[in-house]
Formats: sequence, C-alpha cells, structure tokens
Amino acid sequence: MKLSSTISRRLLFAGIFLSALGQSVAAIGFTLLAAQTGSSLALSSVLMANLLPGILLGLVGGHLVDHTARAWWWPTSLLVSAIAYGVMALAPTWPVIVGASALVSTMSALLGTTSRKLVTHYATDSERAAGTLTGIAGIADIAGVALGGLGIGANALSLLLSFNALTLVLFAGAGFLVSTPQALSPDMSPAPKGFFDGLHILNRKEVFGWSGIFLLIGTVLGTSLDDISNVFVLVNIIGLDPLRFGITSACWATGIIVGGFLCRRFRLAPLQVMSFSSLTMGLVIGATNVFIPGFYLLVAMFLLGSTANGCFNASVCSTIMKGVPGHAQGRAWAAFRWIVNLSLMTGYVAGALWGADHPRALGVLGGSGAVLVALWFWTRWLLNDWSRR
Repeated sequence: MKLSSTISRRLLFAGIFLSALGQSVAAIGFTLLAAQTGSSLALSSVLMANLLPGILLGLVGGHLVDHTARAWWWPTSLLVSAIAYGVMALAPTWPVIVGASALVSTMSALLGTTSRKLVTHYATDSERAAGTLTGIAGIADIAGVALGGLGIGANALSLLLSFNALTLVLFAGAGFLVSTPQALSPDMSPAPKGFFDGLHILNRKEVFGWSGIFLLIGTVLGTSLDDISNVFVLVNIIGLDPLRFGITSACWATGIIVGGFLCRRFRLAPLQVMSFSSLTMGLVIGATNVFIPGFYLLVAMFLLGSTANGCFNASVCSTIMKGVPGHAQGRAWAAFRWIVNLSLMTGYVAGALWGADHPRALGVLGGSGAVLVALWFWTRWLLNDWSRR
C-alpha cells in the first residue's frame, strides 16, 4: 500500500510522539525511583545502559542505515525493544532494567536514525519539521511527567513500563507503513565511506564545522552534569514533593515546545542561536544551584532555560536536515547522536561519583561550562568578524 507523503509524514510524527511519550514515562519512573532510594549509582547505571551501546555501535548504525538497511529492519527493531520493556514490566528489578535498557539502546544505536532519515525524506519544510520534532519531544515530556508521576505515586512502575512497550508496538506499526526502499534512499555512490564518515559530514562548513561541534559538545556536557545532580537538588535540597517536581519538569518541557517554534522567528544563523541558547541554559542552571530559588521563581527560571533548550534543539535539527543530503542523513544523525551520547556519558559518570554528595557543586560546574563555551563562540565570532573589516 503506497501512502502519500503527507499521510506518511503524519504517521511518522505520530509514531515518534508515541515512542517519545513511552520513553518519557519510563525515564520519569526510573528517575523518581532512584531519587526515592537516594541512589545516584542506580540512576547512572540505567542512563549508562542507554548510552554505552550508542557510543560503541552508533557510527556503525549510521553506516547500516545509509548503505545496507532493509525497509523492515527498523520497525522490527522497535518490536524487539517492545519485548524488552515487557520483560522489565514483568520483573522490574535494577539488574533486569539495566540489561533490557542496554538491549533497547542497542536496537536504537543500530537502526534508530532511520526515523530521522524518513522525516527528512517526507518533510517539505525542514525548519517546520525541526520545530515539529522539538515540539513533539516537549509534549511527550509533559504527558510523560504526568503519567510517570501518577504511576510512581501509585507504586505502578510495571504499568509504566508496559505502557512504553505498547507505544513501541504502535510505532512499529507506523514504521512498517512508512519505511520503504524509496524513502530510505541508499547511498549507491562508489566513493569510499568509513564508519567515521558521519563526523566528517558534520564538520563541513554548511553543517556545523569544528566550532559548531565544539559548541555542541560543551553545551551537552555542561547540561548533562546537571541532569543527575538536578534531581537531588530539587528533591533533597529545595524539598519539592512529587507534585511540584512534576510541575517543574512539565514547565521545562513546555519551554522546549515554545522554543522549538520560536526558533524560526530569529534572524540569526543557526550556530548563533545555539550559542545564545547555551548561554541562557548555563545561566539558569548555575543560578538554580547557587541561589536555591523558591518554587515560583524556579518555575519562571525553568521556563526561560527550557525555551532556550528548545531553540537549541530545533537549530540542530534544521541544520542537519538542510545541510546534509538525503542519502547521508543516517550517518549524519548517527554521528550527532554519537557526539551527544559520549558527552552525556562523561557527565553521567561524574554524576554517579558526585551527584548525591555534591549536587550543587556539580550543577554550578555544568552551568559554568555551558556559559563558557557560549562566550568562547561569540568571542571567536566577533574577532573573525572584526578581522574581515
């Protein structure tokens, strides 16, 4: 059955939303469970299980998607991931959760970039598609926070994991409809291509260049330091109850939605938007950990920081979709995710070591890192602009 591009695009976005919703529900469940047990190591283990396969296999996966992947491979991998979450639901212990999470991450590392390649194929406006992807992530986070908080409050972690398995089955159904040989557009050129080709693609001037890659690494690394420490600051130091913790998480997700759609309004180059966003996020993270604001001020700060987060994410998406040809999208997205996963893993290792004992110091360090890399970018840009005059 051949579907129109519009229907295929909508099905793809719906599937991405359902998958993101299920992952958000599971992530909130894991996060709150770890916070309740006071174990940063448990949370970091799950996060590492989600990241390490991507680091080891992500670049290989991009090569597969662009060259040898068959149309049915990706939706089948979603069904395997659904089974893994079903096993977690039946036996929700930390060893099972970590092992099954590693399997899900392996499937995603090898074939997960197929969805982004398909979005590029079916999209008629890359900036609008980038904003939609960012908005989908934000809406899924809001709904995931609500459902995850309710599930943990009712001691129903197994139900949350079962819900995620169901969303993956539905996503797989959409995947079988939209993943076609024509849409995957394999790269048939005879030029030699290694597993690191995706990094070379991102390093092109029309994509990020080396300065943009450095900005990306610095921002993700800085914010990842806050990802684990922030849970302990909000719950143990500021003293948020589950309801208010959920509200602050929902506010961050709301800002991401707003930022994703506001990004198109700015008359700046994507890298400039990314640097402004990194600066704003860093200031919000640092101020939260230094001043320990009250709840209402915290909500306002989270809305500001998350709007910047949405702008950053949408700028990254549109840059890759516009600057990289369709037959190379798999490698480009795989390289991007590889950089992000490596940066996140570094931050999460630090979180496992110091997150529970020194959460404020770790948050300040992360915020300062994001600010410094943004200031470096603007200093370099202004010096280059001045030298050309």
